[in-house]
Amino acid sequence: MDNSPAPKHTPGPWIESGFNVRSRSDEGIVVAKVRSVNDIPLIASAPDLLAERDRLKALNATLVAALEDAVHNLEHGYTISPGGTILPRFRAALEAAKGVKS
Repeated sequence: MDNSPAPKHTPGPWIESGFNVRSRSDEGIVVAKVRSVNDIPLIASAPDLLAERDRLKALNATLVAALEDAVHNLEHGYTISPGGTILPRFRAALEAAKGVKS
């Protein structure tokens, strides 16, 4: 796991303002200046993209843990039974990956 400190950035949401992208929550400071207004939507979406990256990293950790459990159990001769503890973890990991709320 990466224990490096999280990079500091201006919190979102970011909004368009002419040829600038400004923070809505940080007294409207300019976070980027653009040459083309076509670049604004991508730049303004940076905080949302960062949040999605973090969500996917957490989901990946859940899926990896479930797979590690499966490999461990199979290596030690255990079977996956309907009443066992591993099957609910697999289902929860699969639902999380699909975006299903339990």
